[in-house]
Amino acid sequence: MKGGASFNEAEIVIDLYPVTQELEFEEIHPKAYKRGKKATGKREEDLKDLPTEVVEHTMSEEKLAQAFPNGRYKRLPDEVYKRLEYQPAGFKVTEHHVAVYAAEGNDANESVIVRADRPADLLRNSVTTASLMAAVFNYKFVNSQPIHRMVQEFERQDVHIPTQNVCRWVIECSNRYLKRIYDRLKEKLFEYHVVHADETPVEVRKDGRPAGSKSYMWVYRSGALESNPFVLYDY
Repeated sequence: MKGGASFNEAEIVIDLYPVTQELEFEEIHPKAYKRGKKATGKREEDLKDLPTEVVEHTMSEEKLAQAFPNGRYKRLPDEVYKRLEYQPAGFKVTEHHVAVYAAEGNDANESVIVRADRPADLLRNSVTTASLMAAVFNYKFVNSQPIHRMVQEFERQDVHIPTQNVCRWVIECSNRYLKRIYDRLKEKLFEYHVVHADETPVEVRKDGRPAGSKSYMWVYRSGALESNPFVLYDY
C-alpha cells in the first residue's frame, strides 16, 4: 500500500466495474455528467471553453486522381471527431476534420465516397490520447499517486473522467503497447553478467488461490555498470 491505494489499483477498480463504456465528450467537460436526454448541440456547448486545435486530414492531388480518374468529384462536409489531449498545464481538444469526397459512380443511382487518411487512435473510439496516457502513467507509477486523486485534479479543471475509465485505459494501453517493451527487457536481462534481485511478500486477496497463499513481488535490476540499466517488477 502506498499513498492510500494498492499497487494494483487499476485491476481492483476494473473488478468493481467490469463493464465500462467509453465516454462521450459531453460527459467530460465542463459539467458533471447527468443522465437524461442529450440536448441538440450540447457537445459543442460543453467544449466551447477548452482551447481547440483543428487538425486537417486531406487527400493529395495524386490520391484524388487515383480515386476519381475522370476528375469529376466534389468535396462533402468533413467527417469530424474529437480527441482529448493533455498538457502539463491543462487540457486542450484536438478536433480532427477528415476530408470526405464524393462522385457519381458508373450507375446513376450510385455514388463513390472516399475519405482522407486519419491517424490511428490509441484505443479504438476512445477520447484518450498518447499525451493523456503519458500523464496518467507518470502520475500513477512515477509519482506513486492513486488514480482517483488524479481524477479529482482533473475535476478541478472541469474535466470529468470516471476512475474506472482511466483504470481501463491503463490496463489496455499496458497490454497493447508496454508489454512488448517489458518482454524485450526481460529477455535482455538474462544477457547481462550481473543481475540484482529482491523479493517482497505481498498480501493478495483475490487472484483465484486459497486465502493465505504466498505471493511475492520480485524486483530485478541490471548491473550498475551497464550502459542502459533498468528495473523490472514481476508478480
